[in-house]
Amino acid sequence: GGLVEVQLQAQSLVLTTFAKLLGGAMVLIDYGDTAAGLAGRRGDGTLRTYQGHHLGPDPLHAPGETDITADVNFSALVDVLVEVGAEVELISQADFLNRFDLSERLVEMRTQELTAARQGEVMAQLQGRTMRTAGETLLHPRGLGDFRVLIARV
Repeated sequence: GGLVEVQLQAQSLVLTTFAKLLGGAMVLIDYGDTAAGLAGRRGDGTLRTYQGHHLGPDPLHAPGETDITADVNFSALVDVLVEVGAEVELISQADFLNRFDLSERLVEMRTQELTAARQGEVMAQLQGRTMRTAGETLLHPRGLGDFRVLIARV
């Protein structure tokens, strides 16, 4: 009984882009889920507004004053890519980034931050903390780490 956006233009975009690949892969990163995962989140769809980094009012209550967004229905994208013969994988951003050893790099950054602190290099410590925190944010399971990464290989 829930509503899930179909996003027909997104399907067209990925098909057009994928058709241009001679080799390699197309990688898409955004927030969203499969249709089944989205259906349980909101009975009336995923369209919502943000104002000042917080959920905003109904999109029709303050037109032009809020950012409007909707989750990506990755099932719709996966389905059309599989139909044209793509090898498709859908994983979390955290899993994707950890394939490139981001968690291990964050441990190294923490060690560098502590070393800078011990040596009294305050700016280096703060810069290190900023970079480490940014990396941790990309992996957080209740935030950016839960973004989805769609990989479509030729």
